[in-house]
Amino acid sequence: MILAMGFFAAFCGSILAAITAVGTIMIPKMVEQGYPKPFVIVLAASAAFLEALIPPSNAAILFSALTDVPVSRTFAAGFVPGIVLLVLLSIVVTWRCRNLRNPEKATAAERLSAFRSAVPGLFTPFIILGGIYAGLLTPSESAAVAGIWAILIGILIYRELTFRALLDALHQTARITAVIFSIIAMATFLSVVLTYTQAPQKLIAFFTEMGGTPMAFWLAVAVICLILGTFVEIVPVFYLTVPIFAALALSLGLDILQLYIVFVAFAGIGMITPPVCVGIYTAAGVAKESPEKAFREVPVFVGVGIIFGMLMIAFPPAATWLPNLLN
Repeated sequence: MILAMGFFAAFCGSILAAITAVGTIMIPKMVEQGYPKPFVIVLAASAAFLEALIPPSNAAILFSALTDVPVSRTFAAGFVPGIVLLVLLSIVVTWRCRNLRNPEKATAAERLSAFRSAVPGLFTPFIILGGIYAGLLTPSESAAVAGIWAILIGILIYRELTFRALLDALHQTARITAVIFSIIAMATFLSVVLTYTQAPQKLIAFFTEMGGTPMAFWLAVAVICLILGTFVEIVPVFYLTVPIFAALALSLGLDILQLYIVFVAFAGIGMITPPVCVGIYTAAGVAKESPEKAFREVPVFVGVGIIFGMLMIAFPPAATWLPNLLN
């Protein structure tokens, strides 16, 4: 489940889409093999959070739009932290499922056949990320080329994509894009208001006059993101707080890319914390289970998220090493 979410992150970048796409396949099979359904639901919601880190990521695009950081650098900043989170989740699963045994193992022939059928699809992230990091394509051009490739393999190789399904996908994309641009338009208006009122400058002055330190700043980011993420979805949290956090981070001499990772780490925990735990509600819907039954598994994965966020605060190179190397 975790590795599948990690690979899917290199295709999509949408957390809820990952839960639906991967969870539809993995959740019923895992429950059939004896994994507790509440655990599988929370695992799917937690592992899907890799979509916010491993590029390409919708969260990275939003952050770049709000801070004027190049998207390619924000993409690169999320890669190493995404691998770290993947390892942490794998450790938890290894411990939690140590007593479970899979009664039926796939044969070598079945594994080889599955791998061969997956190769065309697995080539997609190489198009997206390779084109960007090699300097051959911009992020928009890379997305367009990958989209054309996905249509071709869906029609010619897998033979599952129909003209009607393609129209439905375009229709859904148009609706989602309209919503995103509506949010961006309101965020732009808010930024104008903040500029005229000089609210960020006043907050910076207040914070520095109070003797604010980098550690106090990170603590404030963690607490605010945890609280807001519990009651508000992650995209509105971005638009409400990132412009102010970015100004404060720059005034303290902190790297803006580290802010992106720490912010996403703590705000993303809200995806699995009630009451607005959209990740768990989505996974529970896929599993056809009441989400309330999954809540008892939440504390373990919240703990993983907090440990991950603290590691990103303690080790800034995790977010900055790869972008600086690519430069």
